[in-house]
Amino acid sequence: MKKIFLIAFLAIVSIDYAQENPLEKIWKFGVRTGLSAGAPIPNKLEKGEDGELGIGPLIGIYGKYYLSKKIYLEANLYYDSRGNSPYTKQYHRDTIVDVKFGNTTTQMPTFYNAWVAGDLKLRYLTLPINASWSIKKWLAVQLGSQIHYLLRASDKGTAKVIVGEGGIVDDIYRNYENASDIQKWDYGANTGVSFYFFPEFEVQIRYHKSFKSIYREGFFSDNNQEERKFLNSHLQVAVNYQIK
Repeated sequence: MKKIFLIAFLAIVSIDYAQENPLEKIWKFGVRTGLSAGAPIPNKLEKGEDGELGIGPLIGIYGKYYLSKKIYLEANLYYDSRGNSPYTKQYHRDTIVDVKFGNTTTQMPTFYNAWVAGDLKLRYLTLPINASWSIKKWLAVQLGSQIHYLLRASDKGTAKVIVGEGGIVDDIYRNYENASDIQKWDYGANTGVSFYFFPEFEVQIRYHKSFKSIYREGFFSDNNQEERKFLNSHLQVAVNYQIK
């Protein structure tokens, strides 16, 4: 019931504002460009795991619909290049290996150490929709959600595995590429602020947190690892330029 009253209130405010103002004051359009910094953050950080933030450009368009003089809805559509996110991992696990003595093969409990070094690159088409409230002529706060469609991905690197102290079995070296295991769709919530320095120019700072892991379900268990979620987390700084 509360949601119905809220929707009805916003509709009444919007209609009333539209009747009192010409169309060009209700709709605003422009272009958007800036930088995005962040990386997929695991919900469980393992010992020996480290990574760096990726920084990349974003460019697109935006539109605003004013419900009143202080409240408006803003939608963006932009290409978001998340940059390169180098990462390293080191694992120590117990295992059992088959060892051959003459004509006899037996199983021997031991351990292995693994070192992984990779680089993650993500390219998205992003659509955020935010509700904004102008608390000052030069300042607005916003809250909303956004969805991402993956245009291109690369998650490749090298892995080295040494069983025991070495010498029991040959060391393992492997190159990998996990791009096919990264999910096409992502979604989450974002919040931020807008600063108006001139009527046509606006600087926005936003923080986004995804609700969905970038990797498909079962990816880690298929690779004999504990199942985890890697959630996109990014800070954006962008400039909006109004053209209409």
